[in-house]
Amino acid sequence: MFGEARNELELILPTYLQGQRWFGGKARKILSARLVDAVGVPSRAAKEYLALVRVDYMDADSELYSLPLTSAPAARAGDYPARARVACLRREGSDREGDDILFDAFFDPEFSEALVKTRGRRLKGAVGEVVAVYTRAFRTTGHSSRGAATCSISYAEHSNTIAIHGERLTLKLYRRLDIGIHPEPELGRVLAQNGYAPVAALAGTLTYRRERAEPVSLATLHRFVPAEGDAWALTLKALEGFFERALAGSSPPSPPEGSAGSLIALAAREVPELTQKLIGPYLSFAERLGAHTAELHCALASTTQDLSFQPEPFSRFYQRSRYQAMRGLTSQVLHALRRRLDDLPGSTRREGRRILEREDHILARFRWLLDRTIPACRIRCHGNYHLQQILCRGDEFTVIDLEGEPRRSLGERRLKRSPLHDVASMLRSFDYAARRALTDRLDGGTAACARDRSTERQWARFWRGWVCAAFLREYAGIATREQLMPRDPAVFIPLLDVYLLERAIYELGYELEERPEWTEIPLLAILELLNARSASGYAASLKRRDRRRCKASLT
Repeated sequence: MFGEARNELELILPTYLQGQRWFGGKARKILSARLVDAVGVPSRAAKEYLALVRVDYMDADSELYSLPLTSAPAARAGDYPARARVACLRREGSDREGDDILFDAFFDPEFSEALVKTRGRRLKGAVGEVVAVYTRAFRTTGHSSRGAATCSISYAEHSNTIAIHGERLTLKLYRRLDIGIHPEPELGRVLAQNGYAPVAALAGTLTYRRERAEPVSLATLHRFVPAEGDAWALTLKALEGFFERALAGSSPPSPPEGSAGSLIALAAREVPELTQKLIGPYLSFAERLGAHTAELHCALASTTQDLSFQPEPFSRFYQRSRYQAMRGLTSQVLHALRRRLDDLPGSTRREGRRILEREDHILARFRWLLDRTIPACRIRCHGNYHLQQILCRGDEFTVIDLEGEPRRSLGERRLKRSPLHDVASMLRSFDYAARRALTDRLDGGTAACARDRSTERQWARFWRGWVCAAFLREYAGIATREQLMPRDPAVFIPLLDVYLLERAIYELGYELEERPEWTEIPLLAILELLNARSASGYAASLKRRDRRRCKASLT
């Protein structure tokens, strides 16, 4: 496998991997990177391989990554993005013009096309093989008439790598690999069986198999979904118009908190004329997305034959295990925050210190899960549900990336959770969009003084509050009727707050490792959730409102 060059390549790999967006071990100390296997992929290009690389760390368990490899003359270096260059292959006695370059082969359309056309074949490696399985959706795409010339590689920064084949198929190559059943094809099949249409149809899977070992999912094929863009891009565009309208008018009303109780209270109110005027059609967009999310959860909860998808009630054992997981996550993330605190900008550093001082308060919020009966159900969820996972075309939505959070193990991603796990993720995504749009305005010099900046921050929170409320209103209307969430506000509100806080802490850990310049967003969210009015106060106010409405209807 790569002959004498193997040892030299393994010495180079740690540095190469650290520079890749999809590599999840950037914050860890790499001990070694070893080639486990290399499967030859027949294509018109010479010697292309799908290599499996095991990365060993000093302070964490080993991880397995996929790395397609091909070589090309140095003169062709311009055909590949800079980050695809792995190493220079120096020939003895040659000048530099005679060298070859080792590249990530996925950026060669011929390689991606060859993977798609492995139907009915087994690609042999040194110790294992790649097996392709296709569905009816593949056969109806007419892909066999197409070629590599119609393949385009997505250069977007993701944890996986994507190739689009002639606007007919999308091939997603998983970079971090795990042993066992992968949730993406699993959820895709169940949703198709349950008649849930707004999801990219599964067209096939590529799996690595070794004798007497569990399979490893390498890639999935989906039918291409034509779209105008994802919901994240649409949301940022909507925020541009919102800020222009809002800042041209009066001062902002007192903005609502980002806690569950505040948002639920807002959802129960009639939307003011000012809110409708300023936020405009995006309010309807958020309502439709809320209903769409509830329908997704209903489809995932409607399977009764497959035990891995049957809804289950909360239990004391499950609640304690969730508390322990949240406690472990908090400890891990705050440890990382302590280590990197001095590297953060001044204001962000102050916010970080405040959170470190309130670790006990965070754990106290999570302890709400213990020693109480929670009348709620657990189902299989999307697991990484945010605005970039929604493709938009007119009034239609399509859900993509059903793999869950790539940084978690397959076992964790296949756990049944409260559907509020996905709800909290989407609410946090709205908050991210509002704060990101605000940061772009401030960085662009739009705000003239500190007073203007304070006003813009208030308007951002105003937008966030009403949009989240619109989403929750439609989601809760369906989910409560289908018994996917607790009816009692005294249970529903603190439960959603727990998931909102867990998500914000997870985001903090992610940003510290991947995008330190975004760290302030989850820091501010955590502080806001810790400072929020108590859930019991909101629940009591909602019950008083319901009693008043009941009394008014009787009279």
